[in-house]
Amino acid sequence: MSQKRIFPRLIISGIILFSLGLAMYIATLEYFEPDVNTKASLVFTALGFCATLYAPVAAFILYDSWKSQTKFNRVTHNIIELQKTLHEYVSALRLLRQRIIFPYSRKKFNNDEEEYRDNLKRLFDQKVCEINAAHKFRYEAFKILNITKTDTYIQANLLEQLYHDLNQLIDDIHQELDQFNKTYCIFIKSYYKEENDLRAYLKSEDYKKLTYQLSINREFDNLYKTKQQLPISLSTNPTQPIFSRNIDTFIERTDILCKRLLETYEKIS
Repeated sequence: MSQKRIFPRLIISGIILFSLGLAMYIATLEYFEPDVNTKASLVFTALGFCATLYAPVAAFILYDSWKSQTKFNRVTHNIIELQKTLHEYVSALRLLRQRIIFPYSRKKFNNDEEEYRDNLKRLFDQKVCEINAAHKFRYEAFKILNITKTDTYIQANLLEQLYHDLNQLIDDIHQELDQFNKTYCIFIKSYYKEENDLRAYLKSEDYKKLTYQLSINREFDNLYKTKQQLPISLSTNPTQPIFSRNIDTFIERTDILCKRLLETYEKIS
């Protein structure tokens, strides 16, 4: 709560109590008709009575203001933390797509099938660990969002649409990450094919489309070669590109929604 709201409450409560003391003083004069010395004594008594009542009232207003300010600081801090966490979530997705290691051929392992498959498993396990690390940002984002919703329970109806949109944004990033996981599984499994089948597959259009969807680098290579205006996203149908989930769009949505949430909360608090 700002000082602009605190001071009017303090002043209004002071005026009310002063008016109460003045009314008591006037009533005493009317009914008891005291002498001059008694009148002066009554003035000090009325003022003392007002001051006695005003002290706890002022203390309550200041305490209530402190609680409101503490809550305001906590909520605004959490909104900023939510924005930061969503940025990290999107960055984790971007990094996953930037660090795609293409498996060596069997010749690299002297045609040792067991060593070749162990290498494929290591690549897969490493990527799974990176995917799981990225998932933690989703849980953290949901946690912060739920804490913020709880703290703003009274104003929830005014912020409901923004909370819904942020929740949808987190789900959309998760879907993109989940699609990446599925795509990478297909990518690694394709290398378990027999040598002749694998050679043919690596030259196929299906493999090219798979790598375009999986790797940002391959995606932009494809963009350059085909002179398209927008990159193919992970959720794109290879035969009919739909550019609905560009990673940069997640960042833009994050910044817009968090800014609106912060501004709206500041206005209603």
